[in-house]
Amino acid sequence: RGSGECIACVAGSFSELEAAPSKWWCGGCPNNSWSFEGSGALTDCKCDAGYHGLDGQECSPCPANSFKPETGSAHCTLCSSVKPFTASPVASTHMDACICLPGYAETLGFCVACAPGQYKVGYGAGICQSCLAGTYSSVIAATGESTCTPCPAGTWSEEGA
Repeated sequence: RGSGECIACVAGSFSELEAAPSKWWCGGCPNNSWSFEGSGALTDCKCDAGYHGLDGQECSPCPANSFKPETGSAHCTLCSSVKPFTASPVASTHMDACICLPGYAETLGFCVACAPGQYKVGYGAGICQSCLAGTYSSVIAATGESTCTPCPAGTWSEEGA
C-alpha cells in the first residue's frame, strides 16, 4: 500500500518528528499563523498579516490604529506614523485601512483638519460640512454640528462661519 515516497505536512501545519508514521503527527500552527507545506518546525509557523508575535507562538491581532501587511514576526505599524490623523480597525493588513478621523477630511492623500466654521462627524472619506447661516464656530477639526454656536442677538453670519 505504500506510495514509495514521503508525504509533506499540509500548509498551516508542521511535524518535528523524523519518520512520522502518519499525517496525524502533523500539528496545526498556533492561532493566526501559517506555514508552508512540508514545514518541519513549530518556528516555521509565521504570524498572518494583521497579526504580530514570535514565530511558533500564538499571534495577537494588531491593535486598532495600526496595520501589518506581511506575514512574520514584524511589529504592527501605527497609522499615525505614516498618515497622521487616521485610525484603523483591529487586525488591519494594509495602510489603506488607516482612514481619516472625525474632524479631518482627506485631501490629496492626507487628512486635513476641518477649518473653523466646518465639521466632519464620521471616520473615513467625506468632506467637512459648513455651519449653517446664523451660526459660527472657531473650533479647528470640529467633530459635530454642536460646535456651531448661534450668533448672539444683534449679529449674523453666513454659512460656514
